[in-house]
Amino acid sequence: MIVLHCTIPIREGNKENALKQFSQLAQETQCEDGCVRFEFFTSLEEPNKILLIQEWQSASDLKSHYGSQHRLSFLRQLPGLLSGAMTTRRYNVNPEARPSQAPPARTNSKRKSHLIH
Repeated sequence: MIVLHCTIPIREGNKENALKQFSQLAQETQCEDGCVRFEFFTSLEEPNKILLIQEWQSASDLKSHYGSQHRLSFLRQLPGLLSGAMTTRRYNVNPEARPSQAPPARTNSKRKSHLIH
């Protein structure tokens, strides 16, 4: 499985238009073969920052998405919506792998340490 985490800074005053464009892209993309998840979220701390989470069954499914007409059309409109550079992180995930148990983190606070996954 391929997981993408994209942070998208939106130009001031463009959020409503951007959300409309993102919603259309998400609707069309979610119908593609191999698309497990394709969702946009807005930041509570930075209202003009949008987070996109994508999950694809395989790299070939993602590659097919990259060539889709709806994505290419969206990309032509994207520069007018952005206030800066997008950042993308890509993860290759083995859904059958179990997370390892790490020892609790040590902190200087009086709170009990705990695992964060």
